[in-house]
Amino acid sequence: MKITNQKEFNRFYTIMKNNPGNSVLENHVLYAKEQAKEEAESKRLAKSLEANFGIWTKEFITNKIK
Repeated sequence: MKITNQKEFNRFYTIMKNNPGNSVLENHVLYAKEQAKEEAESKRLAKSLEANFGIWTKEFITNKIK
């Protein structure tokens, strides 16, 4: 048995409540899809921040030299 944190449990429970006719396995598939979307969004955001930070640093150095 895996011990989960409260946030994961609440997300799964919400999916379970919103889909009363689904089995546990069907709800798990929905949960996995939602988790994959969240991870993809997190990675996209991290890349965006890294790119923006790199641009900001370059602009900051350029303005500092002038």
